[in-house]
Amino acid sequence: MEQKKQRMPRKSSATVGNREHSSRRFVLPVYVHQVWKCVDRQRNTWEQLTYKTQDGQEHFVSGPRLMEMKPAYSPIFHDLSQAYQASESHDITRRDFTIERTQGSDGFPKYTTTPRDLSAFTPAEHDIPVGYLSKDGVFNLYQEACPPRIVGESNNDPFTTTALPGDKQATNGAIKNAPDF
Repeated sequence: MEQKKQRMPRKSSATVGNREHSSRRFVLPVYVHQVWKCVDRQRNTWEQLTYKTQDGQEHFVSGPRLMEMKPAYSPIFHDLSQAYQASESHDITRRDFTIERTQGSDGFPKYTTTPRDLSAFTPAEHDIPVGYLSKDGVFNLYQEACPPRIVGESNNDPFTTTALPGDKQATNGAIKNAPDF
């Protein structure tokens, strides 16, 4: 009887001993033009991904999004950083990128980021909310989507959202003014 290897769920933070520590994240506002999925590799057939709203209307996946990456591990972050360094003006906002996800030889997804030609894209043409256009706006959108978690040192439940009086506090890094330790 053959045993199958089971993948362990990926954690968003590193665990040292019994304590959980946060990992660095880089959040980049992006505009997703379209998302395609291969439905038949033999015939090379693709379909554009859609989603349904609460009222049942179907829409293509597109529009502004926040892309969260771990700088130490993200091939997308690495490729975007290289494109930034290679650009004379150090400006990647004028260029489109294609991000392709394939199955790696180890069974995990593999991402390839390819710079495209210069784009005529302007935020005004696409009705992008103001929150995506500034550093503070992106921070507020991200903090709303991923609120910081306070972990109390003397509390036995590391997933509690409130610290007990006198506890040292740590955060998941999603706030501007993290306390000094």
